[in-house]
Formats: sequence, structure tokens, C-alpha cells
Amino acid sequence: MTTSVKLDREQASFYRLVITAKDHGTPSLSSTVVVSVTVLDENDNKPAFSLPFYQASVLENTAIQTNILRVVATDPDDGLNGLVTFSIVSGNTKDAFAIDNSTGFLSVNQNLDREDVAFYSLYIKASDNAPNPTWSSVRVNFTVLDENDNSPAFVNVANFTVVENSKSGTSVGTVYAIDADAGNKRSSSVFHC
Repeated sequence: MTTSVKLDREQASFYRLVITAKDHGTPSLSSTVVVSVTVLDENDNKPAFSLPFYQASVLENTAIQTNILRVVATDPDDGLNGLVTFSIVSGNTKDAFAIDNSTGFLSVNQNLDREDVAFYSLYIKASDNAPNPTWSSVRVNFTVLDENDNSPAFVNVANFTVVENSKSGTSVGTVYAIDADAGNKRSSSVFHC
């Protein structure tokens, strides 16, 4: 018995063949046997992610170990050849995120501070567990959203002098404050007497 075409376990993993043998005698006699053929797996597929890239937003100060996003990859191979393991390959500034290597859940691993790092671009690797593993990677972008967690800070010393008996409404001076939170960059106040 030989194969007539290339077999692909992912298309058909089992064949049931009925083989009949006939002689050329008179009367012709025959015998039948059922042969079962199991196609063994070869690591001929690499893991494939469900999306070409992933993106999400996360609030700064989100609690550590909070799940943010799940990456999904599948491998149609059998057994260890199809068992997918995830890892972060690059872009994980300050070890900010962690990944569950079996589920693909990305979670916060360190305190996030938008004023320090506002955007992360990670590369995630999905590999099978074959002796000679195959793998693929995908980009995951995280935008860190701002919370009002910084107080304004004055940037100059506020010591002014004013002439005695100055008219009401006379400008005494200007002080400047900077707020590190998004949208609150700089403000000034003019003081009048």
C-alpha cells in the first residue's frame, strides 16, 4: 500500500480502507480486510494571530495585575506541535506589562504614569511547543490615558513690590504654574491691587 497524494493531517487525520483480494480461479474467491490508517502530525503550521495587530488604551494608575487585553493565536497542528505559548519580545519599557504565557492575557505589571511614558508598542511572540518550534509575532499598541494626578507647580518665585497708593487695578505681577497632566500644561495669573 502506498499513498497516491500528499497527506495533510489537518485535512484528514484518519482513513478507513476496505481492501479486497480476488483470485483468478473458477469460481473466483475473495477475502476482505479493513485497514485503519492514522496520519501522524508534522509541525507544518506556525501559530496564527486572530488580528494583524492589537491596540488598547489603559488609564495611568491602573492597578497592577489588571488584565487589559488578550491576544489570541491558534495552531492547527496536534499535541505539542499545536500548543501555543506567548511571550513579550520587545517594547516593554520598564517591564510595564506582563503576559500570561498560556492564555495570552496582557496585564499591568508596574505602575503606569502617562507623564513618564504615554505610549507602548510591544511585540508579542506566539510559538508552538514542538522540539523545533515555529512562531509568529504581532504588534500590540497601548496608549496610556491621563488622570488628574498632578498638582500645578509654580515655576517662578512670587515676590512683587508695589508703590504705595497705586491705583486700583494696577498690575502687580504675574506668576506661572505648570501642570504635568494632559491639557493642563501652563497657566498664569496676573495680580492687581
